[in-house]
Amino acid sequence: MKKILCIVLTILFAANVSLTVDARTLKTRTIKLKKHSRLPKDNDRHKYGSPSVLFTCEVEKDSGIQPIDTSEIETFEVWDCTDTAPIVIYDDEKLFVDYILNESAEGIIKLFTPDYIYIGNLEPQFEMQ
Repeated sequence: MKKILCIVLTILFAANVSLTVDARTLKTRTIKLKKHSRLPKDNDRHKYGSPSVLFTCEVEKDSGIQPIDTSEIETFEVWDCTDTAPIVIYDDEKLFVDYILNESAEGIIKLFTPDYIYIGNLEPQFEMQ
């Protein structure tokens, strides 16, 4: 019985090793972001606000984050999945894009401008070899 278990585990391990994923080969990444206002319009809780704008962004090494104008972004942040603590904070778009494309970490992306916060989920994306 031990030999059979050992053989099965060896086969499973070998299959797992042959299907390894190299996340450092990502060329692009797609992220869905919502645009939220940083400035409260009214403190009256009985009024309804308009829903946040949802759009899809492409993150590429050469062109950065498209279609957002990143010139006004103050900080590029990745928070943990529970939204309690930042994992990384960058001032530079190029460093942020490198992090997004080179890591397979999960988290919440927050891009801060003076007037808005762009928020989206960073889910692991893998390219098969």
